[in-house]
Order: sequence, then C-alpha cells, then structure tokens
Amino acid sequence: MDRSRRNLLTSLLAAYNADPGSPTGRVAAYLLERFGSLSQISSRDVMAAADVTRPELRSAVTALGLADFADVARCGGEWPLFRDYFLAYMASGGDAGRLRSEIDRLYDSVDAALGTPVTASLVSSLHDARSVVVLTADSSAAALAEFQRAMVMEGRLMRLVCESDPKEALLASLGPADLLVAVSTSGGSVKRCLDLLEGCEAWKVLVSACDDELVQTPFDDALLIGHAMTEGEPLHRVFATYGVAYLFDRIFAEYAGERGPERGRAAAE
Repeated sequence: MDRSRRNLLTSLLAAYNADPGSPTGRVAAYLLERFGSLSQISSRDVMAAADVTRPELRSAVTALGLADFADVARCGGEWPLFRDYFLAYMASGGDAGRLRSEIDRLYDSVDAALGTPVTASLVSSLHDARSVVVLTADSSAAALAEFQRAMVMEGRLMRLVCESDPKEALLASLGPADLLVAVSTSGGSVKRCLDLLEGCEAWKVLVSACDDELVQTPFDDALLIGHAMTEGEPLHRVFATYGVAYLFDRIFAEYAGERGPERGRAAAE
C-alpha cells in the first residue's frame, strides 16, 4: 500500500532554502523553476544548467529522497495536484469577503469543538502520555511546527512526522502509553497509511474535518471540526491552514491554562 505521498515539491524547497548555492541547492532551483515540465527534463539538462557533475547529481537526487533520476519524471503529477490545491478556492469564485466568512464559520466550529469531552481528553493525554507523535499532512505542517515550538515552552516535547516521510518504524514502535495525533483535514493522508495506523498500538486521536467512517476506524477518538471535507474541494486549503492553526493555538492555550503560569516559570528556573 502507498503509505505516503512523496512530495518532491517539499523536498526541493527544503534543499533550496538550506543552501541554494550548493550542488543540491542548484539542482533544486532548476527543478523548481521547471516544476510544470518535470517529465521532459533529462539528467544532462540538469547537469548543464545547474553546473553539477554526474556524481553530484546522483547525490542530490538521493538527498531529495528519490531512488534515481527517473523518479523526477514520475513526480510530474505533483504540478496539477498542487496547482489545484492552491488555486481551487480562487477558481470556485472565492473572494476576500467570502474567505473571511468561511474562516469565521470555521473558527466558530473550532470554538464549539473545544467545549467537548474529546478536546478535554486530548489535552489531558498531551500531558500524561509517555511520548507524543503528531502525524500530519504536509499542508498543515507549518501550523503544527508552531504548535510543537509552543509546547516546548510548557515542557512537553513532541515529534512531528509529515505524510511525505511517515517514519513507519517510529509509529510501529509506539505502545499504549504513547499518544499519536493524526491531523488530516480531508482524511486523504490517513487513507494512504491506514495499514500503518491500524498496526500502531498508541492511543490514537484523529483531528479532521472528514466524517468518513473508514478514516475514523483506526482511531480511539476523533475531534471533528467544520463541515464534512473531501480532498481537493475548494475549502480544503482554508481548513488545512487557517483551521488547523487556530485549533492548535486554542489547544495550546487550554494545555497551558490547565497547568498554570507557575509551571512555566518553574521550568525556566
């Protein structure tokens, strides 16, 4: 089963941001500038334009998480996938006024979810679990990285694992005393790794806007926000960015509030 969606775009941007002048950074820049035509690019094109040798290109391909250069062409389908993801809301006729309205409605659903036993249980589990792993679709990774940093300030270290690199061995090693939080607004990333989740023995909580029973089956609890969401629909990106960021900011506030300000000062001392 395809447990992950290898996001070449994510890997290319990481390499380019890390060191754009390095051989791998130059290869990444060339591929990013031609992301819409990956299937038409040859290894000789890249070596000439990025000024890299064949060994340097081979090393860059490995650093990008690919088996060989042929995998670059196989990732050509990412262009329409990501383009649809980022432009779907605009293409549906969404303007600034409608976007604000949708965000307000989404925030209202998050506020309502915060008053439920599921949220209270999640906050307690974040505190009591032996270890915490958050498995997220790449689309929500930035918001959850902020949550991860905030939780460090409250003395809780968490592991953030993205769909494009799901760390099968890590998830398989978790036991009943551990907490796995899977964040997938549309449920798509969960569907792609159902077998992995079903074999994980941690206490598992789903955070999603998808009410599909298949998606919820591997989990012990589910925190649902917004309306029923499907992958690729116009509001998908709105939920994955604004919704997840607001939800986990509120969860952090609940977590820090329960423990109290004295705890934070004591940790600093």
